[in-house]
Amino acid sequence: MLEVTLILLLTLFVVFAMRLLRNTGPVSHWVTAWLAAVIGGVIPFEMPTVPHVELLAQPFGPLYAALLLSGTLALAQKPIPRWWLPGALAFGLLRVAMALRFGAQAGYAIGLLFGPAAVFAAVIVAFRMARSGESGLAERLLAPALAVLAVTSAVHLWWLTAGRPVLQLVPLWLAVAPLVLAIQIQATGDRLRRALRRELEARVAARTRELAASEERYRIISELASDFAFKLRIDRNGLLTREWTAGAFETTLGWRREDIDGHGWLRLLEPGAREQLSAEYQSIQPWQPVVVERRLVGKDGQPRWIQLRLARVELDQQGSVEVIGSARDVTELTRAEQESERLARQVERAQRLESLGILAGGIAHDFNNLLTVIRGSARLALDALPADAPARPRVARIAEAAQHAASLTAQMLAYAGKSSPKRSPLDLGVLVASMADLLRASLPESCELVVERGSDLLAIEADESGMQQVLLNLVLNASEAQDGAIMRIVVRTAVVQISREELRDAFGNADVAPGDVVELSVSDDGRGMDAATAARIFEPFFSTKFSGRGLGMAAVLGIVQAHRGAICVESEVGRGTRVRALFPPSPRRPEAIPTRRAPAAAANGGTVLLVDDDEGILEVTGAVVARAGFRVLTARGGREALDRLREAGVDGVDAVVLDLAMPDMSGEETFLRLRELRGDLPVILVTGYDAASLADRFAARGLAAFLHKPWEPEDLIATLRKVVDVGTFLGR
Repeated sequence: MLEVTLILLLTLFVVFAMRLLRNTGPVSHWVTAWLAAVIGGVIPFEMPTVPHVELLAQPFGPLYAALLLSGTLALAQKPIPRWWLPGALAFGLLRVAMALRFGAQAGYAIGLLFGPAAVFAAVIVAFRMARSGESGLAERLLAPALAVLAVTSAVHLWWLTAGRPVLQLVPLWLAVAPLVLAIQIQATGDRLRRALRRELEARVAARTRELAASEERYRIISELASDFAFKLRIDRNGLLTREWTAGAFETTLGWRREDIDGHGWLRLLEPGAREQLSAEYQSIQPWQPVVVERRLVGKDGQPRWIQLRLARVELDQQGSVEVIGSARDVTELTRAEQESERLARQVERAQRLESLGILAGGIAHDFNNLLTVIRGSARLALDALPADAPARPRVARIAEAAQHAASLTAQMLAYAGKSSPKRSPLDLGVLVASMADLLRASLPESCELVVERGSDLLAIEADESGMQQVLLNLVLNASEAQDGAIMRIVVRTAVVQISREELRDAFGNADVAPGDVVELSVSDDGRGMDAATAARIFEPFFSTKFSGRGLGMAAVLGIVQAHRGAICVESEVGRGTRVRALFPPSPRRPEAIPTRRAPAAAANGGTVLLVDDDEGILEVTGAVVARAGFRVLTARGGREALDRLREAGVDGVDAVVLDLAMPDMSGEETFLRLRELRGDLPVILVTGYDAASLADRFAARGLAAFLHKPWEPEDLIATLRKVVDVGTFLGR
């Protein structure tokens, strides 16, 4: 029964030791060591009658010493060789073999070679551990305690080798073992506490670094994102207390956070915005988020659009509020939206003006045909009527009204872009100076005209008569804005630097590029215009005057556009208006205009073929030409003109007066077909549009001349005589 109990006890120890040693810490090794020492010492003492019981105690001595050393290595954080404990167990089995062969004293004697040496090795490890790094009192006492334990173990083995009773060593072990065990436990606790503290410090340091890195990332992201958050308190007197602000406040607005404390926050508001902001605050429900956009003033004085997401909490009955919210800089987004709206308005305006221009051009063309008949018939009637005829004044008034209507259609053609006069280098300063007296005579006495001419003015490519019309219309239009007793009108010419921003809202051609431009400006100190009126002043037939026709400024825009220029309008109600016509500079210098010689008089006679699809024009033109002594042939279209030429013979016609716009065959096609029949046939092309724009197309084809509708009879006859009698051809 005792043998079974002993075997069971040993089995339990082995199982317990294996489980305990799964933990590689020093405590598990030392506890296992002391259990081995107890079992190895108690078994022979408690069971002396069991046969060979001392043999079972032999393996526990080496295990005890080996576990003491491995525990010390674990405490010093040194590696434990894998062969160490199996080697100690093998040495214990060697002791069993020696005891069986030579007796128990032989096993104890051989134990003196391993046990004390292993414990002294633990002493060395503990001593080195105490000398390196931070060590407590228990760790410094561990080496001496293990040394005492090594000596005690050696005495114990020597005592048993001598065959003396083990009971006599019990007092020695009771004195040494508890002290050593206590020092081991305390040293282990100190070591573990320091290791735990170092681990916690390392974790705290790592977490601190993570937080610092996270804070740095948040700071960078906040500054790059132009967002910031805040918590503010504003009392009823407008005194602001800043509890906290976070994010890109300074980079967004330029102000330091401290600058908004107290009443400093009012510097962020534009004039008059405080009352509006206060009203907005009063309308916010407590803790109900609200989004508003506010223009705030940066430290550089430039406005910034800030989107605010706010919540309000009433603090007391005195009207103080606590504001918690966030803000985002949406300046660029707002500007982009405004630019998109501006471009949309500009496109709409351009389309409207283009549509009106097409309409005006069509009306002007048809009117020119009618006016040709009216003016020609009136002149024929005046020439046929006696000087004392009662109807003569009325016919003269018809001719005068037709002449006035012709000037209106010329303005409509200019607005429609159908006027392309021949341009040459022109100095606007010289032009303004030459017209100064005429301009002053055209103004009422209550208007003062001031001319400011730039000294370094560059030339522009322009038609002199067109620029005269622009200047006259601008000055007259300014004089009609008089709002007081005396008005001052300033005409200025200069070379200026124009920016892309100034050209954004300009009327006219997109060819004007930022940089140096030649400016002709007319400004007044009259009543000015609001934005809606200023946007429409170039529309034909739009006028703010009761008797105005609304064609003067429309013609100005058309002429400026034809000269690749643009117009900027600056006006404010009660502050006056400035209109700036901007032109690209010319690389050429103005030249003196050569004197033209009048053509020599020519004899009358010859046959003229008149080609036009309008019967009224054919009738009037035929009467004028016949009265000048020419024989007249008529054709109501291009095909009929070819037939007439064949009937009369290609040499039987001395000249052709050909309308450009005809339905069956265009004037250009008819001209080419006529020249196929006779290459030197003089052809005069009649058009309601500007002749200069067509000159390049016909110059190389031998066109004799252009005649503009509505023509004067003298101009028609002079042109006919020149091409028939002299044989002068355009482009030759």
